[in-house]
Amino acid sequence: MLRDIFVLSGNVISLRLLNIKDKKSVSAFREKWDIKQFDKTKMLYYFRQIAKLAIDKRMVFRNLIFQKYKWIQAGIEPKLDGNIRSFWYEVKRTLAHDFDMWKASDIHIFYDSLQTLIEEDKLFKYRDFGFMDMGESYRKLGVARPEVILMVEKRGLSRFIQKVAGGLGVSSISLQGEPSSLSLEYFADELKQVIGDKSLEIYSVTDLDPAGYSIQRNLVAGLERQGLKVAKVTKIVSPAMFPDADEVEYMGYPVVRYKVIRGKTIPLKPTNMSQITKARAWYKSINDKRFMTSRKIEKGKLVMIWGIESDGADKAEIKRIIEAEVNNQ
Repeated sequence: MLRDIFVLSGNVISLRLLNIKDKKSVSAFREKWDIKQFDKTKMLYYFRQIAKLAIDKRMVFRNLIFQKYKWIQAGIEPKLDGNIRSFWYEVKRTLAHDFDMWKASDIHIFYDSLQTLIEEDKLFKYRDFGFMDMGESYRKLGVARPEVILMVEKRGLSRFIQKVAGGLGVSSISLQGEPSSLSLEYFADELKQVIGDKSLEIYSVTDLDPAGYSIQRNLVAGLERQGLKVAKVTKIVSPAMFPDADEVEYMGYPVVRYKVIRGKTIPLKPTNMSQITKARAWYKSINDKRFMTSRKIEKGKLVMIWGIESDGADKAEIKRIIEAEVNNQ
């Protein structure tokens, strides 16, 4: 709920009237309103839970983040010089000054509050806080066709994909697992400056497994949330790159393992039922029987769904397919 970040209405009103050139006034304002310096009594006054006499930590963090944004915008605090974790340590260090209620696990509430305010409530952007983008060096804009993006799931392939992209004059981005919302925001802002209203074409090099397909989907969804249009998505590493019948078991690894006994699915550790459901859906989507094997066991069968890491694909073949796909457009 958005209203829970406006409980300090006097803070907002006073901020509008504040002369930021008057150091005494700024100091007095900060002493009165800086949430990080509130004692327990003041915390309970503003951020008490409805049902009991306790502090609502999520409300504290939402207000604190909102206050930080407003103070940066007003010019009474500089932008942050660091990443999101350094912001948490700044908060934690000052909050712990007066009472012992804050725990290490509160970082998850803090991160979730920040993400919700930015990505769901859309009150501001990561850029407004000055956060460092740890993925900056792993992406480049193309000089000829920046709206065409080559994406790799693993940063171990970053030099390879940047070289291929450079030869084609297109953009590239190397992820490290699931795409970071912060990095995608920065990347999208950079793209908007050079592509105008053009739609994106994305060519992805991800693992042949459920996680790889998820990463591709989330990259597309993340860029679309930033206001970009995606006209085409092409997966470069596909089952067709492994034509020999025995290549999947030879080069692959078991994504999930489970038993089927009397029609009942029984996960085998470390596999869980959620992973099996996702793996089955993925297997159905690729429509290649080689990626599932089974053998008879007592009262049933043992089933494995296989995946292949993108590193296992031939780089020369990846390069050839990308060049053919991009040049045909």
